[in-house]
This record gives sequence, C-alpha cells and structure tokens, in this order.
Amino acid sequence: MYRRRRLTLAVLVIFVAALLWWLTSLAVDALFEDEEPGGAGTSQGGEATSQPSEGAGTGSEGGEGSGEPGSGESGSPDEQTEETGQCAPEDIEVRASTGADSYSRTDAPLLIMEVENTSSSDCTVDLGTGAQEFSLEHANQQIFTTAQCGGDTTTLETELEPGDVESSHLTWPLSDSSKDCSEPADVPSGEYELTVDLDGSRSEPVTFMLGDG
Repeated sequence: MYRRRRLTLAVLVIFVAALLWWLTSLAVDALFEDEEPGGAGTSQGGEATSQPSEGAGTGSEGGEGSGEPGSGESGSPDEQTEETGQCAPEDIEVRASTGADSYSRTDAPLLIMEVENTSSSDCTVDLGTGAQEFSLEHANQQIFTTAQCGGDTTTLETELEPGDVESSHLTWPLSDSSKDCSEPADVPSGEYELTVDLDGSRSEPVTFMLGDG
C-alpha cells in the first residue's frame, strides 16, 4: 500500500514537471513570436529614416535651382534694358535732315533731328533739349553748335514703340555760336554739313547749300 502511494506520487510529480515544462515552452515561444514583429518594425523604421535622406537630396537640387535665379540677377544687357525700359544706344537710329537742299541768306535754314526705335520692343528715350545737339560745319570749321548756346534745357521722356519716329526742329538764324547763338552773323556761303546728336547717339552728316543772295 505504501509502495503504491509512492508510485502514485512519483507519477504525479512527473506529470506536474511535464506540465510545467510544456507551459514554459509555450511561454518562451510566445515571447519570441512577440519579439519578431518588433524586429521587423525596427527594420522598416530604418528604411523610413532613409527617405528623408532622399528628400534632402531633392532639397539639394532645389538649392541649385534657387541659385539659378541668383545668377539671372546679373542678367544680359537685353534683359537689363527690358527691366529699366530705357532705349539702349543700339535700339535707336538718329538721323539728320534739312527742310530744303539750299537756302538763300534771306531764309533761315530748318535743321531736323529724327529719332527712330529700330528695336523690336517698346522703350523710353529722352528727347528733351538737354539731350540734343545740332552742329554745323563749313570747310571743316565749326560754325554753329547748340552745345555753345546754353540756355534752358529740358528733359522729355518719350516712349517709342518699334518703328516709331519722333522729330525735333531747330531754325538756324545764320549765327556764329562762338559769338552769339541768336544774332545773324557774316557766315560764309557754300556747302554746310549738319550732324545731330541725341545723348551720345550721333547721326551721319547731311549737306545743304547756303547761297550769297
């Protein structure tokens, strides 16, 4: 009877030990299963942190893009002209002409300056008297120039469309500007050469005759 009890107790101990080992195995397996998703999540998280690094690369390209407007600030001469709106010297043509091919001493010659916008864009030019110069020569000697006359000067900012022509007239009172701009003088007869200048843009010379009578 005593031996049966010991045998039963031994079997019970073995059963409990087996049960404890099985429960422990289950707990360990469950622990490892819980850790595996966490490990995968860490790996995915590492990939996610690499994406901002790619974004930083895109930002670098954006930096290069932001540098391009900086280089554009210097601009080409054409761009600068468009920004300021002022006619560049190569945008306009200045021409000289007279009211007639010949004059007598009883007629005051009419001197004409023409300014044409030869560019393909609108631009603004100063057509005031302060920017103009009329000059007359005879036998390579200067007889008259408005640069010696002084007086009131004006500015006249004028917008010219492509192909627009503006003109300015001056009546020459047969004066010698080195002495007096408005009083007639005993100027020589013969061929005279007229050139006009607008703020540094000079025309080709044109000629006319001044007679004796």
